[in-house]
Amino acid sequence: MCGTCQEFAPTYKALATELAGPNLKFGAVNIDETAGMNLAQQEKILDEGIPNIKLYGGSGDPRAQPQGVFVYTDEPLPEIKLLRERVQEIMG
Repeated sequence: MCGTCQEFAPTYKALATELAGPNLKFGAVNIDETAGMNLAQQEKILDEGIPNIKLYGGSGDPRAQPQGVFVYTDEPLPEIKLLRERVQEIMG
C-alpha cells in the first residue's frame, strides 16, 4: 500500500468497526494485486484518486450492476466524524 493508504487504514478500520452491521458491510481492495487493480480500473477508482471510499447498494438482483456513490477520495485525509456523517447522509 502507498503511504497515504497506510496512513488512512486505521481511520477506515475504525469506521468499519463502528458502522458495520446487517445493512452495511465494509471491504477493501488492494490495487497491488491483479484482481484489485482490475476492479479499481473497472470502477474508475484510479481516475478519482486513492484512497477512495464508495458506498454500494444492492438491488437484490445478482445480475444488477451496483453503482458506487462517492463518499471520499484523495487528500486531505478526513477524520472519522466526517466519514460517518457522509455515510449516514447517503444512507438516509
